[in-house]
Amino acid sequence: MKYLAKGGFWISISYFIQVAIGVISTVALANLLPKESLGAYQYILSIAGILSVFTLSGLGTAITRAVAQGHDGALRSGVRTKLKWSVGIVITSGIVASYYLLNDDMTLGLSFLIVGACAPIIESSKLYLNFLYGKEAFRDSVLLGAWRKPLPLIALIATLLFTDSVLILIFVYFISNAISYVAVYFTIIKKYNPPLESNNEAISYAKHLTMFRILGTFSNNVDKVLLWHFLGPVSVANFTIAQMATKYSIGTFSSVNTLILPKLTRRDLPTLQKTLHYKVFLFTIMMACGAVVYVFLVPILFKYVFPGYLDSIVLTQLMAVSFLFVPRDIYSKALTAHKQIKSQYIMSIVIPIIKIILLFTLIVFYGIWGAIYAIIATDFISALATYYFFKRAKSV
Repeated sequence: MKYLAKGGFWISISYFIQVAIGVISTVALANLLPKESLGAYQYILSIAGILSVFTLSGLGTAITRAVAQGHDGALRSGVRTKLKWSVGIVITSGIVASYYLLNDDMTLGLSFLIVGACAPIIESSKLYLNFLYGKEAFRDSVLLGAWRKPLPLIALIATLLFTDSVLILIFVYFISNAISYVAVYFTIIKKYNPPLESNNEAISYAKHLTMFRILGTFSNNVDKVLLWHFLGPVSVANFTIAQMATKYSIGTFSSVNTLILPKLTRRDLPTLQKTLHYKVFLFTIMMACGAVVYVFLVPILFKYVFPGYLDSIVLTQLMAVSFLFVPRDIYSKALTAHKQIKSQYIMSIVIPIIKIILLFTLIVFYGIWGAIYAIIATDFISALATYYFFKRAKSV
């Protein structure tokens, strides 16, 4: 409990900063950009999210696990490995950019060239966070990079005051993140001086985790892509605002999972199977209460914060149902911590495929409502599957 209280304080501070910055940036974009521009901006970020799988995206979790086991050298060797693997996102971003440039869409074409140039730097240098999480250095994860998080926000708002150009906003977003992440990475290297040693087990496990995440990453970002192509940028903008609540509730549990992953790694699986259910139940009750409060408060919030998006109120109220399924991620982290590779492979393939099929089918028939139905249905199925595999898991 002392560990949770100490670590939880710093994780809470970090998450509070993250939420505050995310909310402020979303409010700024929603109120200073036309809906068409916000939709295009989010579409580009969604494609960038899909392309991130080509940067060995599972390496972060593998580094956290390796460092928790005493292998500090996993950070520097991991950064080098990630940079090598990032050639994939450079090539794919170039292909996407070429498609749009050949179709005379300079904004999207040049934007994806920016993605290809900056994403490898951002994704590699941000691994310092996984290093600190593995060392349970939660205080340093907040304080050493405290100046970094507001920098992209300040740059974005300053840019919005002068232009609503999507291309310029994308450039500012990626450049400011790249510069700030690199600066903090070298600060961590200077303080901790981790050795440069290869960790083949971590790299091998990262490849497995990346395979798990390919379809998942695609399915988590494809909703805005489908809305863009079937309904246009305005629907993407409306969906983005409606999705804010679930986005940050998932972020809450990501921060909790960051805190508990090292503990889950060191706790034997049979013990977790006896003790974890009650904790997940309590988290579910908390999220249910949060969902009810959100449903009642959101009309007031939108009236003053998102006056141009009042038609998204009912959408976001429905999406609050997904709050109930967020705690399942604790079971998922336990499976990751104990290398339950087979069950993870099954879920990483089946669940995203179900989501992609539901999104495509329901968006075609029900538009933006279909996207929300698909997300809720997939979250429910995923929660049941994760619980099932956790109960049946055996120590390896």
